[in-house]
Amino acid sequence: MEINENNLLKKTYIKMRFFSKDWFSALWQGERPLWEAWFVLGLSVYIVGYVLIYTLVGQLYPGLSTALYFVYLFMQALFWITAWRCAQNAINVYLYLSRGLILLAVFSTLGQLLR
Repeated sequence: MEINENNLLKKTYIKMRFFSKDWFSALWQGERPLWEAWFVLGLSVYIVGYVLIYTLVGQLYPGLSTALYFVYLFMQALFWITAWRCAQNAINVYLYLSRGLILLAVFSTLGQLLR
């Protein structure tokens, strides 16, 4: 089956509860719309990571913030993979824009780690 922009706009998704096991599984397999991976999962990863590492734990327990930073990197990598896979469900502009931003984020994070 050939995929074009018209087919993508007509594609429907079954309703799922966010952050359920089935939702995570569908995201991992790239079977959800890009906006769910980008805004629901991505924003929650960044907000939780920032709040935990830089404000709450970073101020109270500085030694624990290093360990949480690696947990945050793992969560961030899962977000990048799911967003990359779900990008195929978007029209061309968002497909290339999201994948470009993911590559930029990966290289930026690698640069920070190697510094």
